[in-house]
Amino acid sequence: MKNYINFLPLLFASIILAITSSSCDVSNDGRFTDTYTYKIQRESVIVVDSVDRPAGEDSTITTASFSVEPGNNTVFTYTHNRNSPDGIADAGLAETLIFQVPEGTVEFEFQGEELRQATALYKRSCYCALSGAALEVTTGTIRGEQLSAIHWIIFADVTIESAIGTFDVAFEQPFYVN
Repeated sequence: MKNYINFLPLLFASIILAITSSSCDVSNDGRFTDTYTYKIQRESVIVVDSVDRPAGEDSTITTASFSVEPGNNTVFTYTHNRNSPDGIADAGLAETLIFQVPEGTVEFEFQGEELRQATALYKRSCYCALSGAALEVTTGTIRGEQLSAIHWIIFADVTIESAIGTFDVAFEQPFYVN
């Protein structure tokens, strides 16, 4: 009987080790990874719709959503994906900044309230309140210059203030026609 008692702590430690080492297969060292895309859609338009979402047992909240459809503008879309490590749920996010200019524009700059003219919108998709809702961008600057038929350089430094928080988006990157 004494031999079994001495064996129990080793058995218990082995079981705990087996459970913890097999419960999460984190192959990227537990680090988040970020990916970015910068795209241009010609002959398109941003369409904004309202969506009613549940906000409680007997209430709803109206939020905005957007889609890109055929039209007479050039639409620019910045997307940032923050990918969570393998084996971790309810983490990571995707954020999108989208805006448009009239087709044929070769240079532009929008500041402050002018951002509304460009239908500048921000969307944050995550495990958070108002996930996926389109938020209007009204603070900051977006400017761009066409470098070739398929290539633009875009600078953005904007702040989005909403009921769920304040978000900053800043970049200076090339965008290409898809």
